[in-house]
Amino acid sequence: MRTNAEVASVVVRPRRPMFTSLGTWVVRLSLPWALLSSLTIDAALAAMGLPSGERPLALRLSIAAVAVAPVAAALFSPMLVRLPGFDWLFLRPQPLAVVDPNELALRLPGTGEGRFNWEEVGSLRFKGRWDGGSNLRSPAGQLLAEVPDEIVNPKVYWFSANTLAETVVQARPDRFALARDRASPGRPASFDLRERVGSGVNLAAWKRRRDATLSVVLGGLVVLGVTGAVLLLLR
Repeated sequence: MRTNAEVASVVVRPRRPMFTSLGTWVVRLSLPWALLSSLTIDAALAAMGLPSGERPLALRLSIAAVAVAPVAAALFSPMLVRLPGFDWLFLRPQPLAVVDPNELALRLPGTGEGRFNWEEVGSLRFKGRWDGGSNLRSPAGQLLAEVPDEIVNPKVYWFSANTLAETVVQARPDRFALARDRASPGRPASFDLRERVGSGVNLAAWKRRRDATLSVVLGGLVVLGVTGAVLLLLR
C-alpha cells in the first residue's frame, strides 16, 4: 500500500461544462429549434415571394446559422466555456476538485471554494437520482457540500477515468474505502470510512463483471446481426 507522501495532488475536472438554467433549456431545445426555425423561416420567405431556389447564398447560410446555433453551443461548449461573454450560458465558477493526502478542495458553482481536511470528511454518497450528484458528509453525517455529478463521474460511466471516490480512496486508502451504492449506475462512485465498510467494493471484481456483461451484450448483438443477415439471404 502506498503511503500518503507518495500520492501527488490530483485535479478532477468535470466531464462537460455545467450550464445555467437558461443554457440547459437552450441545449434541450436545440434539435426542435433547428427543425422549427428552419421550417418557419422557409415558410415566411416563401410567403414573401422568395422561394428557396432564388435565395442568395448569404441568406441561405444565415438561415442555417440561426437553425444550428443552439446545437453548436452544445457541441462546442468545452471551447465556449473558456471565452468571455457566455456567463448566461455557463455556470461560474465551473466545478473542480483537487485531491491530495492532506485535504479535499472543492470549487462549486454558486458556493465558491471550500477546503476540507480528511478528518472532517466521512463519506460521499449519491443523492438518489442517477444524475443528481452526491452529498459529501462529515463522519457524524453533517452535510459539507453537494457535489455535482460532472465531477463525481468525470467521464462516461462504464469506460471512464477514475471517479472522484476512486481518486479519494487512492489518496487515503488508510481512511476510506469504496462503498456500495445502488444509486450509482456505473463505476463505484461512493466512499465511506473504512471502519464502516471494511474493504469496501472490490474494484478488480467489478471490472471483471463489467467486462463479462459487455461481452455478453456485444456477443448477443453479433448473433442477432448474423441471424438477421442469414434470414434476409434466405428470403
